[in-house]
Amino acid sequence: MSRIITRMLGYSAEEVSRWSEEIERENRRAARTLAVSLLPLSVINLMTQLIVAGDSVNLLKAFWLTAYALAMLAVSRPLVLGWKRPYAELLYLLEAPVLLLSILLGTFWDPQRQAITFLLFLTVLPVFMLDRPDRMALVLGIWSAAFAVASRLSKTDAVFYSDLLHVIEFYVASVSVYISLLRARLKSLANAELARFRLEHDRLTGCLRREALENRAASYLDQPILLFMCDDMGQHGLYREFFGQEASDEMSRAFAGTLTETFGREACYRYGGGEVLCVLEDLSLDEALEKIEVCRERLSSFRYQDRPVALSCALGYVAGTAHTEAELRDMVRLADIFSHQARRQGSNRSCGGDYDPTVLEENVRRSVLLGEASGYETNRLTGMPGMSHFIAQADELLRNVVDPARFPMVGYLKLLNLREFNNRYGYAQGDALIAGTARALEAAFSDHYLCHITAGQFALFCYREEAEAGIRRVAEALRDSGTGYRVQCKAGFAPYNGESAVALLDQATSALESIRGKKGVNVCFYDTQLDKELRFREYIVGHLDEALRQDWIKVYYQPIARAVTGRVCNEEALVRWDDPTYGFLQPFRFVPLLEEKGLLWKLDLYVVRQALRDSLYRMREGLPLVPVSVNLSRRDFEELDMVEAISALVKQSGLDPAVLKIEITESAFVTNQELLKGELRRFHSRGFDIWLDDFGSEYSTLHLLQELDFDLIKIDMKFTQNLHAGGKNYIIVSDIIDMAKRLGITTLIEGVETREQYRLLQQLGCEKIQGYLFNSPNPLSYIVRRAKSGEGLPFEDPASAAYYDAVGRVDLDEPMAERDDESGLARLDVMPAGVLELRGTEMACLRGSDSFLAKFRQCGLLGPDEGDLGIRPLLQTPPHLLEAAGRCLESEGWISFEGRDCDGVRMSIWLRRLSAERYRGGVALLTVLFPGSEEKKERKAE
Repeated sequence: MSRIITRMLGYSAEEVSRWSEEIERENRRAARTLAVSLLPLSVINLMTQLIVAGDSVNLLKAFWLTAYALAMLAVSRPLVLGWKRPYAELLYLLEAPVLLLSILLGTFWDPQRQAITFLLFLTVLPVFMLDRPDRMALVLGIWSAAFAVASRLSKTDAVFYSDLLHVIEFYVASVSVYISLLRARLKSLANAELARFRLEHDRLTGCLRREALENRAASYLDQPILLFMCDDMGQHGLYREFFGQEASDEMSRAFAGTLTETFGREACYRYGGGEVLCVLEDLSLDEALEKIEVCRERLSSFRYQDRPVALSCALGYVAGTAHTEAELRDMVRLADIFSHQARRQGSNRSCGGDYDPTVLEENVRRSVLLGEASGYETNRLTGMPGMSHFIAQADELLRNVVDPARFPMVGYLKLLNLREFNNRYGYAQGDALIAGTARALEAAFSDHYLCHITAGQFALFCYREEAEAGIRRVAEALRDSGTGYRVQCKAGFAPYNGESAVALLDQATSALESIRGKKGVNVCFYDTQLDKELRFREYIVGHLDEALRQDWIKVYYQPIARAVTGRVCNEEALVRWDDPTYGFLQPFRFVPLLEEKGLLWKLDLYVVRQALRDSLYRMREGLPLVPVSVNLSRRDFEELDMVEAISALVKQSGLDPAVLKIEITESAFVTNQELLKGELRRFHSRGFDIWLDDFGSEYSTLHLLQELDFDLIKIDMKFTQNLHAGGKNYIIVSDIIDMAKRLGITTLIEGVETREQYRLLQQLGCEKIQGYLFNSPNPLSYIVRRAKSGEGLPFEDPASAAYYDAVGRVDLDEPMAERDDESGLARLDVMPAGVLELRGTEMACLRGSDSFLAKFRQCGLLGPDEGDLGIRPLLQTPPHLLEAAGRCLESEGWISFEGRDCDGVRMSIWLRRLSAERYRGGVALLTVLFPGSEEKKERKAE
């Protein structure tokens, strides 16, 4: 029977079994649509019966089929979802009532007429199913036989013989049509399978294509793997030149075939012309290397047309665990680097080790420059000499051809955004761009030796005076690529100093890398200072983890003082690097580099962890605990879920989230704004305050104040420079503070160094102040020692924060903005205003405008202005002021009284309790001075 099925369908049983999942999927879909299809078919049958048989048909019985279709429609979805057996069986089960009812409608229920319904469904129902033809034919045969028996029992001979003839014809036709349709559907499945295979597999070798690795990357994560990058030493290109393309293809097939037979077809990817990547799981390095030796032995005995052609295999291997797809790509890249190193060492060499990102960083430049050496004399795209020819000729040129008096140099030029260009316009346009770059180089350096390394990378010889002008000409030629896309090119140059051309090319590459992110800089010359800087950068990146382990990273704290009290209300956590090699490093030496390399998250989490530890230490020592602000970078959120990481650290410490303030710089929002907005909202939802750092530094982020609920903005320190009353900076800072108060945002300004600056900012209403006026950043030990000895600024009691926040939010420029105008008082342009604090029978001035403070000094209530920081007690408390303050405590609104100042001028004093907040019995009263009623009449007359 299987042979008959195979002959009918053209596919073997083994092939059909491979498509079992697709067949089940088709049958499941058919089971869902069968009910939908049965309903119109049953209605058509009912109408046909009425037309053909007329009133002789029992309408109720004919409607049963329609009722069954409706019932199936109602239960089809839960039935299909709950069915666990093969869906072909479900389809047979669902069709059984239909065929049974159609038999009854065509026999016992209507014995006078020939069958219509059964023949209709005998033709239609097989279309819905994918099943073996023999089983389908058997089922249809059983139902056909049942119909014939029922017809024999219920009809006359003439009608029975007519039904028998029709059912035989329809049975044969149904089986034939089903087999034809099944053959077409199986062919479609075979084509889909072939398309998937061709999409993932290389046609020449049968290996998986390198693109397939991206689709399967997730299956290799979070488990130990071993990567083998096997290289045939570029022999396929060499043999193509000697024996032709057919020989090269045969050798490539033999090379890849040997590896797939050894490690399995699903583990091998054709990664390049002569490179095969093997991703090995559950195999030790020793076992894998033994198998590679077996492969090499087999390849050494390869013959082409009875001619011995010994194929070799250079091997680069990497062992490790990748947790992200980016790390997996880095492992592949490192394996490729090791394969190039093995290839340069000779045939059948191996090179590799465990996965280490620092090794990748150190080798990536050399692999790019030296790994493409393939033996070709000329690059076919650009017509320039290839890398191998460059290496072979370069030292001879430098030693004997160039003029040493003109400072010969080796240059390295690169198109920085070639990948983005290819992604946008395609590789054909990218090739045209590379060829155009080659022509521009030939025009700019026509008398000198040029080399096309690979892709958008070129090497050249020139003299010092020609370098900058030549690269400028190339950049101008590339300014318009014909697409409107601005292509960037940069170049590094290394002067000849007796070293080899390869070493000089490495130095030129380093020079280029040092200006990669610098706008408007296209050329850099390698020198000793740059060498020191590059070594320093490599040291910082390579030793970050060690610095964190060894506590070379120190957390310093700079105080933030409340303008009202002069007490420390917050601290900012800052970092210093005390390195055994480079000494004491300020943040600007290493923080931007770590951010560029995507490593800053490690440092920032370390600062958060240390700040929490230090807070717990302060609590144990009985010292006041003030909130600490920590700085985060945009790259932190791109590299890690910082919200979860910091929340976990705070939860582990047992402290309240309010102990940490999250600072994010204004410049961070220049890119990837949506990510930052979402993450900062997550921080807010977990109880953290968000501070916007360096506000007004260089980016316009006013729209962020509308979209995000910042708790505080730190005004950039450049506004404290040349800060004086009436100056430009004074006006800008005043407007920023005023805007922030209206938005309910606290303000802090950095860089305050003088008491005059402090006085002006206090008058403007800036609530918090930071700068060297209070102290520079210091380690915790220094802060604890001074706090215990009573030296330095006192710390704010955390219980007073809400109280002084209310005092700081008052706008002294418009102190009565919410006053009911029915009082009839004329609003003056200048209203001396301040905040007084009542404690028992004593009063003190917390804040005040210049005119307010001047009036109180004039009346002898305050001493001379000596630039004192913080709260200023009144020298005496006038009884009428004390009496009005007492009445104010019992009222929610304004209280006023008439009096005279020290010059005898009548004046009206208005007081209002700021809020219900109290601190140790103290009550803050907003106080406004008005001219007396007589003086007001005089002003009106004027």
